[in-house]
Amino acid sequence: MKRLISNILLFSGVALIVFSCIYMLYLHISQKEAIKASDNIVSTILSLIPENQNGYADENDFTDMPSVEINGNDFIGLIKVPAYDVILPIHSNWTKNALTSYPHRFNGSIYDGSLVIGGSDIKGQFDFTEYISIGDEVSVTDMTGVKFTYTVDDIITIKDN
Repeated sequence: MKRLISNILLFSGVALIVFSCIYMLYLHISQKEAIKASDNIVSTILSLIPENQNGYADENDFTDMPSVEINGNDFIGLIKVPAYDVILPIHSNWTKNALTSYPHRFNGSIYDGSLVIGGSDIKGQFDFTEYISIGDEVSVTDMTGVKFTYTVDDIITIKDN
């Protein structure tokens, strides 16, 4: 009986290790595919928007952000962090299940200064956030080519529950 229990435990342990290795490989491959898809969307958005022009947040401006559909998803623009060589597309609507693909607008608008963007800290997305520093520049360019530039003055990290 002891031998049977020992064999069951050994088999279970080996099965868990094999499953873990397969799952890690799956995560690695899906991250690479997400990075490639995000890069393709960035290229498409860059080809669609006109030359950048500087903008500023103004409470009197309209708050609706124009979006463009690409591969069945609506995007409102790009977020760029030059210090970390990052350019990412911004999805127009918050969808927690798709956060591993690209950042999403949580709420608000760039035009009235209330835009909140959420994303994942996985490789190829917001993985630079552990290194970001106060004083770094971040810009958001909308789909009309208007670029809003900001300087990081506070850093808040929220852990997913």
